Amino acid sequence: MRAQLPGLLMAYTDQGEGRPLLLLHGYPLSRRLWQPQDSLAFVAQHYPAFLPAYQAFGHAAQRVQALRMLLLHHWGGLCVGLEVECLRNVEPLLEGSRLVLAAEPQAPGLPLEGLPPPISTAFIASEPGHPFWATVLAGLLRGGDATSTLLTRNLAQWAGQQHTGKPQAGQPG
Repeated sequence: MRAQLPGLLMAYTDQGEGRPLLLLHGYPLSRRLWQPQDSLAFVAQHYPAFLPAYQAFGHAAQRVQALRMLLLHHWGGLCVGLEVECLRNVEPLLEGSRLVLAAEPQAPGLPLEGLPPPISTAFIASEPGHPFWATVLAGLLRGGDATSTLLTRNLAQWAGQQHTGKPQAGQPG
């Protein structure tokens, strides 16, 4: 289906029941990639070693989060969650950056002293093939869930590798 909005022609798919879900994308992606069979085909073609872990996720939301990470590794780009409201142009923030990760706001009363703030999955930008995603993919292959906890843990491991040039404890070489 197509909808004509002021200054914009938008193609969309209307299917299923329940609460509406809007998934936005840009070149070179297609709205079809969000269909389960097309997502599986992408993972099978570009990340075949990860396909069994991808299929083992119990919830569609877990597969979507993992897919976002794989797409950022493969094509790069900016991934912004629906809960994010941009109040100004983000280009100056991204200019010259190879990887941009946002921290989750710290909730009062949580015992996070001495720990890095959790990395949000709601705002991520990356160049294609950034080495951070290889660390994340290794974490996913070890049975990690595609969440901000996995990103936070793997950011610490990846940063340690960059500093020492060696994998950190528990991280494959």
